[in-house]
Amino acid sequence: MKKILISEIDFEKLSKLKLKAINESYNKFCKRKKCHLKDPRIKKFFEICTKDFNPMFYEIPFNCYFSFYLYLYLKSKAARFNFDMEKNQFQVSKPMEINFSEIRRITGIPMGTVKAAYRDLIKFGFLVYTEELASDKKNDSKCAILLNDHYILEHDSVKNKTIFNIKLT
Repeated sequence: MKKILISEIDFEKLSKLKLKAINESYNKFCKRKKCHLKDPRIKKFFEICTKDFNPMFYEIPFNCYFSFYLYLYLKSKAARFNFDMEKNQFQVSKPMEINFSEIRRITGIPMGTVKAAYRDLIKFGFLVYTEELASDKKNDSKCAILLNDHYILEHDSVKNKTIFNIKLT
């Protein structure tokens, strides 16, 4: 990432281009076969999730259709750290337990899809997971830290990672 100085006019042009890209991503998202606009199971699950998310979230090329909804669900369940209490948006959540069986029961989505969505969120940097927190049992709940999508700068397609603007002090 590079820092450059641009004029106000160029900044407005860049903003318009970014909005256009977000709108195209949203339209592409809505045309999917499995989205909350077409699938009643996902629509029911989407209703209990948070609706407060960054529109740039549509630009993330998730491999699993359920990754978007799993993130919104986890964000609605996330607990804040004390240093984030005065802010409107949290930066990172406290470590949270992610129970795949509970999510599968709520949604009716197959367990493999839920786990694929979880792996997708880790791959793109929305969940921070470490093996030290893991249990020896394969089917136990997982512990991870959630990063807030409000701080997304962009998605790096070369490294296939999401870049956040988060400073922990």
